Amino acid sequence: MISVLHRTKCLLILVMSLALSVGVRADETYLQATCAMDFPEAMAHLQDSIQDQEYTVSRIQHVDKGLIERGYETEKYKVVFFGKPNQMAKVASNYPSLIPFVPLNITISQEGGRATVSTLAPKQFSTLGIPADAEPLISHWQRDVEEIVRRYSTCQPDVF
Repeated sequence: MISVLHRTKCLLILVMSLALSVGVRADETYLQATCAMDFPEAMAHLQDSIQDQEYTVSRIQHVDKGLIERGYETEKYKVVFFGKPNQMAKVASNYPSLIPFVPLNITISQEGGRATVSTLAPKQFSTLGIPADAEPLISHWQRDVEEIVRRYSTCQPDVF
């Protein structure tokens, strides 16, 4: 089983690699969208987008503090973890090889006046030797995460 330290290192590598990318992107590897919103509003919009797909936000990891301590210049970076209890139970009992990838997560960051969300496309889990009978679950996650990112991308800053 992958240790918490290993998983945290993997998330940090993912966050840093995604931070180097720009623009709106959806490809085979990851999904990304950018909005012109302040970070608190963007975070609320992301959580609403997650809840609209009937997922529960389980925790928010504050990655930005660790990056700053390591000398990186950053404004805001957080990892939002989310899932559905019934899916988590199914993964734990039927697909232990997927345990390192749940709950699902999306990184949200802000550089300047733009807040960007990025996540590994769940269909990438299939490339890791996951049992074939897990494909329907992974496909379901792929559709849901695509929809979460699409909803996030429709954001509009509040105008007063």
